Amino acid sequence: RKEVPGAIEKCYEAGIDVRLVTGDSPNTAVSIAYQAGVLKDFHFTDNANEKISINLKPNVLMEGKVFRRKVYRIDDDGNKEFDQTAFDKIWPHLRVLARSSPDDKLTLAHGLNQSTLFTEKAACRILKTEDNIDVFPDRQVVAMTGDGTNDAPALKRADIGFAMGIAGTQIAKDAADIILLDDNFASIVTAAKWGRNVYASIQKFLPFQ
Repeated sequence: RKEVPGAIEKCYEAGIDVRLVTGDSPNTAVSIAYQAGVLKDFHFTDNANEKISINLKPNVLMEGKVFRRKVYRIDDDGNKEFDQTAFDKIWPHLRVLARSSPDDKLTLAHGLNQSTLFTEKAACRILKTEDNIDVFPDRQVVAMTGDGTNDAPALKRADIGFAMGIAGTQIAKDAADIILLDDNFASIVTAAKWGRNVYASIQKFLPFQ
């Protein structure tokens, strides 16, 4: 949609990072993400002539199978176990997750919720110095969009779940906190704006009580 790039730009200006999680191939995902404004020129290597996946900097794009292999480890009993430390090395850079599954969205929401990277001041300084990445100095607040039945666990796990009102299944809508009646990403910006307005109004009101 033509209004999406402008909405994503407003998200970045408001300190909201946007990540694309899709089942599409890497190059298709990169093309969409670049046109939408999720990916910027600085996400690509300095000598990149084409905006394709192989020209991205490390960990900016991952395929679902690679992502799962890196953030899960096998314990002594042979069970798969989430590795928060490995996840924290990836997520500040990650902007596009291609060929992903609904479980990857759940892993992403869980890992961001649990991350305490902001407490590691040395690591945050390195991210800022080397990659110009700012880590918010508090717990990550996660919003997730989805429309399918398989998206329900991720919508439930996120702090704010957005379901599609037109294309979304009933199960996705039941799991979500907010339903986008027009299935438009720009409506998320409106929701954030009103939410922050309410929060600011409460802050102003409380000192007088």
